[in-house]
Amino acid sequence: MVSVFRELPGIADLERRALLEPQLRSLVGAVTCPEFDQSALELFGTTSPDFQEGLGDDDWTGIYGDLPEDDREMVAYFATKGWVVSDGYGRPSYMLEPYLLLLCGHLAGKLPLNAQVSAARWGSNLAEEAKRFRPARS
Repeated sequence: MVSVFRELPGIADLERRALLEPQLRSLVGAVTCPEFDQSALELFGTTSPDFQEGLGDDDWTGIYGDLPEDDREMVAYFATKGWVVSDGYGRPSYMLEPYLLLLCGHLAGKLPLNAQVSAARWGSNLAEEAKRFRPARS
Protein backbone atom coordinates (compact mmCIF):
# COMPACT_ATOMS: atom_id res chain seq x y z
CA MET A 1 0.00 0.00 0.00
CA VAL A 2 1.27 3.45 -0.91
CA SER A 3 0.59 6.45 1.31
CA VAL A 4 0.60 9.96 -0.13
CA PHE A 5 1.97 12.58 2.26
CA ARG A 6 0.10 15.48 0.65
CA GLU A 7 -3.21 13.65 1.14
CA LEU A 8 -2.86 13.51 4.92
CA PRO A 9 -5.42 15.73 6.68
CA GLY A 10 -4.27 19.34 6.83
CA ILE A 11 -1.10 18.93 4.75
CA ALA A 12 -2.51 20.35 1.48
CA ASP A 13 -3.81 23.43 3.31
CA LEU A 14 -0.43 24.01 4.95
CA GLU A 15 1.34 23.54 1.61
CA ARG A 16 -0.81 26.23 0.00
CA ARG A 17 -0.04 28.52 2.92
CA ALA A 18 3.69 27.74 2.60
CA LEU A 19 3.60 29.06 -0.96
CA LEU A 20 2.84 32.51 0.44
CA GLU A 21 4.81 32.12 3.66
CA PRO A 22 8.10 30.35 2.79
CA GLN A 23 9.25 30.36 6.43
CA LEU A 24 6.67 27.63 7.09
CA ARG A 25 8.74 25.24 4.95
CA SER A 26 11.24 24.78 7.80
CA LEU A 27 10.61 23.29 11.21
CA VAL A 28 11.73 26.52 12.88
CA GLY A 29 9.11 28.53 10.99
CA ALA A 30 6.39 25.88 11.18
CA VAL A 31 6.43 25.59 14.98
CA THR A 32 5.29 29.22 15.14
CA CYS A 33 2.16 28.25 13.19
CA PRO A 34 -0.71 26.98 15.38
CA GLU A 35 -2.18 25.03 12.44
CA PHE A 36 1.06 23.04 12.13
CA ASP A 37 0.96 22.04 15.80
CA GLN A 38 -2.74 21.15 15.54
CA SER A 39 -2.13 19.04 12.44
CA ALA A 40 0.87 17.27 14.02
CA LEU A 41 -1.17 16.49 17.15
CA GLU A 42 -4.05 15.13 15.07
CA LEU A 43 -1.81 13.02 12.82
CA PHE A 44 0.90 11.78 15.20
CA GLY A 45 -0.40 12.55 18.69
CA THR A 46 2.53 14.86 19.43
CA THR A 47 4.42 17.87 18.10
CA SER A 48 7.95 17.81 16.69
CA PRO A 49 9.51 19.67 19.67
CA ASP A 50 7.77 17.39 22.20
CA PHE A 51 8.78 14.24 20.31
CA GLN A 52 12.35 15.48 19.93
CA GLU A 53 12.55 16.26 23.65
CA GLY A 54 11.65 12.68 24.55
CA LEU A 55 14.30 11.08 22.33
CA GLY A 56 17.48 9.60 23.74
CA ASP A 57 20.84 9.61 21.94
CA ASP A 58 20.37 6.05 20.65
CA ASP A 59 16.94 6.83 19.22
CA TRP A 60 18.22 9.20 16.53
CA THR A 61 19.99 6.49 14.53
CA GLY A 62 16.91 4.30 14.59
CA ILE A 63 14.68 7.13 13.44
CA TYR A 64 16.75 8.69 10.68
CA GLY A 65 18.63 5.52 9.74
CA ASP A 66 20.07 5.93 6.27
CA LEU A 67 17.96 8.94 5.27
CA PRO A 68 19.72 10.74 2.39
CA GLU A 69 20.23 14.51 2.42
CA ASP A 70 19.71 15.09 -1.30
CA ASP A 71 16.12 16.08 -2.13
CA ARG A 72 15.58 13.67 -5.03
CA GLU A 73 17.25 10.81 -3.16
CA MET A 74 14.99 11.55 -0.17
CA VAL A 75 11.89 11.25 -2.38
CA ALA A 76 13.20 7.90 -3.68
CA TYR A 77 14.03 6.74 -0.14
CA PHE A 78 10.49 7.38 1.07
CA ALA A 79 9.11 5.66 -2.03
CA THR A 80 10.92 2.48 -0.96
CA LYS A 81 9.12 2.82 2.39
CA GLY A 82 5.72 3.10 0.69
CA TRP A 83 5.34 6.86 0.90
CA VAL A 84 4.95 9.43 -1.88
CA VAL A 85 6.42 12.63 -0.45
CA SER A 86 6.92 14.57 -3.68
CA ASP A 87 5.08 17.63 -4.91
CA GLY A 88 4.20 15.98 -8.20
CA TYR A 89 7.37 17.24 -9.89
CA GLY A 90 9.83 14.99 -8.08
CA ARG A 91 10.74 17.54 -5.43
CA PRO A 92 9.95 16.96 -1.75
CA SER A 93 6.68 18.45 -0.56
CA TYR A 94 7.02 21.93 0.96
CA MET A 95 5.83 20.56 4.29
CA LEU A 96 8.12 17.52 4.35
CA GLU A 97 10.90 19.23 6.30
CA PRO A 98 8.65 20.34 9.19
CA TYR A 99 7.09 16.86 9.37
CA LEU A 100 10.31 14.92 8.66
CA LEU A 101 11.05 13.95 12.26
CA LEU A 102 7.47 12.85 12.91
CA LEU A 103 7.20 10.89 9.66
CA CYS A 104 10.55 9.16 10.31
CA GLY A 105 9.41 8.46 13.87
CA HIS A 106 6.31 6.80 12.44
CA LEU A 107 8.36 4.71 9.99
CA ALA A 108 10.64 3.64 12.87
CA GLY A 109 7.57 2.44 14.79
CA LYS A 110 7.83 5.08 17.52
CA LEU A 111 4.74 7.10 16.55
CA PRO A 112 1.25 6.12 15.43
CA LEU A 113 -0.35 7.73 12.40
CA ASN A 114 -3.97 8.77 12.57
CA ALA A 115 -4.76 9.61 8.97
CA GLN A 116 -8.52 9.41 9.35
CA VAL A 117 -10.38 12.45 8.11
CA SER A 118 -13.56 13.41 9.91
CA ALA A 119 -16.62 13.64 7.69
CA ALA A 120 -17.09 17.34 8.49
CA ARG A 121 -13.49 18.17 7.62
CA TRP A 122 -13.65 16.11 4.44
CA GLY A 123 -16.85 17.87 3.41
CA SER A 124 -15.43 21.33 4.05
CA ASN A 125 -12.27 20.47 2.10
CA LEU A 126 -14.40 19.24 -0.81
CA ALA A 127 -16.45 22.46 -0.76
CA GLU A 128 -13.26 24.57 -0.77
CA GLU A 129 -11.86 22.61 -3.71
CA ALA A 130 -15.14 23.04 -5.64
CA LYS A 131 -15.02 26.82 -5.13
CA ARG A 132 -11.47 26.96 -6.47
CA PHE A 133 -12.37 25.07 -9.64
CA ARG A 134 -15.53 26.94 -10.55
CA PRO A 135 -15.00 29.00 -13.67
CA ALA A 136 -15.05 32.74 -13.18
CA ARG A 137 -17.88 34.40 -15.05
CA SER A 138 -17.84 37.98 -16.09
